[in-house]
Amino acid sequence: MTPAERPDGVSPAPTGALVRQALIDAHEPDPGVQISVTPLPGGASRDAWIISGAAGRYVLKRDPVEEKTPWSSRQREYLGALAAYQAQVPVARPVCFEPAGGRFVSAAIISAWTDGAASPRRILAMHDSTKSRNALLYDIGRAAGRLSRIDVAAAIGAADANDHVSLLGDAAHSDGSADILSATLAAFTRDLLRLSPDRPVLAIGLRWLMINRPPLAAPVLVHGDFRLGNLMVGDNGLSALIDWEFCRSGDRATDLGFFCMRPWRFGHDQNRAGGLGDLATLLDGYNATSNFEMTPARVHYAEVLGQLWWGLYCLRNSRAYGDGEHRNLQRLVLGRRIAEIEWDLLKLMDEVH
Repeated sequence: MTPAERPDGVSPAPTGALVRQALIDAHEPDPGVQISVTPLPGGASRDAWIISGAAGRYVLKRDPVEEKTPWSSRQREYLGALAAYQAQVPVARPVCFEPAGGRFVSAAIISAWTDGAASPRRILAMHDSTKSRNALLYDIGRAAGRLSRIDVAAAIGAADANDHVSLLGDAAHSDGSADILSATLAAFTRDLLRLSPDRPVLAIGLRWLMINRPPLAAPVLVHGDFRLGNLMVGDNGLSALIDWEFCRSGDRATDLGFFCMRPWRFGHDQNRAGGLGDLATLLDGYNATSNFEMTPARVHYAEVLGQLWWGLYCLRNSRAYGDGEHRNLQRLVLGRRIAEIEWDLLKLMDEVH
């Protein structure tokens, strides 16, 4: 059975010999010939494995080999994570990038293993006191603030020029101008017309974003999927931001707004900031390390922006299954969440009044 025929869409694992050669070429210690390659559960859009050898553990993340046109760039993911690592943002150390057509067939990256928990419910259980959650939330804000200081053009400019990846994986991408919101809303307009022109709530959300735009600010490097589930948390707090698949040039509040979206509170809806606590604590951490004074109003705008992004992303995953772009059932059923997303959009827009 080929990967495209399997209902889970999981690609065959790369061989240990190829992994060993990639690590040696990246000047890592020789892991030896006894290398285990074990599937890493949890991700739906990319394939991932834990690599274990004599020199330690790594994570290999690869585009599914049967996917016709990947929606995001492993080169951009590698460059974004590398820029964050060099800026002392807590991140799993990027080791190497392998292009499509290379030793792993499709594009791939290898990162060093980071200890900690990524499960949102486990993190919330570990930090079950207000004091503990506020300390973690403050650290998350500090990490987002450090990330906002990175020169996005220097970090991923080459990837922007060479790849077709955008907010939703189409042919549009930022031209490097300061007005990143105009580029974002233009991409949303195209995707809404293509994917679901008959959903009035999404159209109203887009119009709301056009009318209520915050003051212009220079774009920054954003993680793009900044939430519990993509944060490794250990006994001493935040260990690393992981899964930089959607990193890109974006508005300064993008990550903070996405972090606050109701789906990522995991049942703790009363705690707006990631289910952990209040927005003020998150902003205290952000403003302590950023060179930009973030306001609750700008984060609220970014939360509406994030909900619309999430809605279009879910619709596209569902459409792509029918079009034969992928065979992943987890991605197919994302389309069923659109009513929930529309409800959240309406509630967020109503909060302004």
